[in-house]
Amino acid sequence: MNKTTKLEDKNEGTWHFDNCECFHGTLNKEDNGIYYLEISTDQPDIELIDKLLESSVSIVTRNAYGTLKTGVKISLFNINLLNMSTTATKTDLSTTQKYQCKWICIGDSYCKSIDETKIQKLKAQYYNFNAWFQQSFSKDHMKKNNETGDIEEIDKQEPIFELEINRNCSDYKIGFNQNGVLEFSFNSPTNLLDSLKELQKLTDFLILCYGEITTTESIRFIDENKKEFELIIPDKNKGNISKLFSNDFFIQFSFIKDNFQSCYKKWLDTYELWKPTIAYFVESHERTFHIPISFLKIVQALEVFSRRTRKNIILDEEDFSDLKKRLENDIKNENDKKLVLKLLSNEPRLRQRLKDLFKEVDCFFEISSRKRDSLAFKISQTRNYYTHFDISHEDKKCIYNNEQIFYVSQYMKFVLKVLLLKEINVDDRVIANQLVNDQEYITAKKKLDL
Repeated sequence: MNKTTKLEDKNEGTWHFDNCECFHGTLNKEDNGIYYLEISTDQPDIELIDKLLESSVSIVTRNAYGTLKTGVKISLFNINLLNMSTTATKTDLSTTQKYQCKWICIGDSYCKSIDETKIQKLKAQYYNFNAWFQQSFSKDHMKKNNETGDIEEIDKQEPIFELEINRNCSDYKIGFNQNGVLEFSFNSPTNLLDSLKELQKLTDFLILCYGEITTTESIRFIDENKKEFELIIPDKNKGNISKLFSNDFFIQFSFIKDNFQSCYKKWLDTYELWKPTIAYFVESHERTFHIPISFLKIVQALEVFSRRTRKNIILDEEDFSDLKKRLENDIKNENDKKLVLKLLSNEPRLRQRLKDLFKEVDCFFEISSRKRDSLAFKISQTRNYYTHFDISHEDKKCIYNNEQIFYVSQYMKFVLKVLLLKEINVDDRVIANQLVNDQEYITAKKKLDL
């Protein structure tokens, strides 16, 4: 899988939709990294217009297939019609259609639909992966001869290590190579979408370790028929990724190298449980900080983490049931009874959840209980204000101002990082050492007077 296919900003060729006739068109890449297919025809696409009229919507999902002038085959899946214009003259009538695509497959032949494609092997390269991995191994592994003192070659190994993991859907092996290519080898042909879900789990793990957004630079796969394809998934985030150096990562690979297998297996085993938390956590790393949206996302991430992984009741179920019965007996007015029972909840409120989480990781953050409680109170009050916009809070000191919102969001991200890293059994000393040397953390703590 060494062949590399590079799309240009403009890729001319002939295109067709499923079994329709061929049209001349161009696959264009915009500055934001999104690809658009533009097709011009001498006659309007009557079939498409009929579908639009029948469904009363402005988007129709289709697949398209093209052959570039170089002979390369392009398969576009889940393409949506963005706009269509018709030009009429005395002698001619033509239409121009512009489509946006979700998936692009490139190869020497057309690819089946995304749902039908079965793959044996998938390889991915990530932004900044080599800097994170940063191992000084050579391909030629050497040893010293005890008798002569000479250095002799003992083997040649491309993979630095391999990680064996059994999943419910299928068994597969992940190999990490020195050139920064991550390889998934499936024991049996696997649906492409399922394989990409596994790849997304790795992406989220790297984001946790990086402390920054990352995504794939390239994805290549071999299908069940031994045909090779490159897969492009247009991603706006690629334009926002900065080059990172070894000291920029929150957790470098070398810090978890000795127990990486157990860390990553724990990540996979609990991924579905953490999935909502991870989604908010990933979104909170957007390059642009939005007030209050970015703040609300990281608050929600902590709240979901608490709800899914920590004690989610205040009283034991039996005690809570007894409390409800007493209230039902004591309140005589039926309307009052319905109102009270409706408001009654056995779930901890956000403020208590934050206090418990902050206390749990205080060995890393080392702030007084008074400041922890104040932090939890003001975060919950600020969240409530921006959720309900209660004007009674606007002039009070119980909510954070815009500058404080930025720094408290940074602080909460570090709390969540520590919680997740502890969950996958990263050594406490590694976490603590990274935390105390992180300039963003130091600044946030200082600005919040913690």
